[in-house]
Amino acid sequence: MIITSENMQLLRKLQSSDLETLKYSKAGNRTSIKLGLINEQYGFCAYSERFIKQTDSVHIEHFYPKGEYPNKEDDYMNWYAVLAWMNEHK
Repeated sequence: MIITSENMQLLRKLQSSDLETLKYSKAGNRTSIKLGLINEQYGFCAYSERFIKQTDSVHIEHFYPKGEYPNKEDDYMNWYAVLAWMNEHK
């Protein structure tokens, strides 16, 4: 299976989300962001479309990496929950 960012485009972001007020740059927010994304994605990994288990390691993936898209905001619209293994082997 080839993993691409196209999978993430299929996930719809909510019109209004509590996550919109959070900043990734604050380390304390990352757990809240991760849990919120898992919930909003109905427990699916954005890359593999597998269910995320409670024991799985999960990363917050940035659809537009900062270095590649410096004019894009790093905010809710750019974040997706992904299985760590999938993120490391994309």
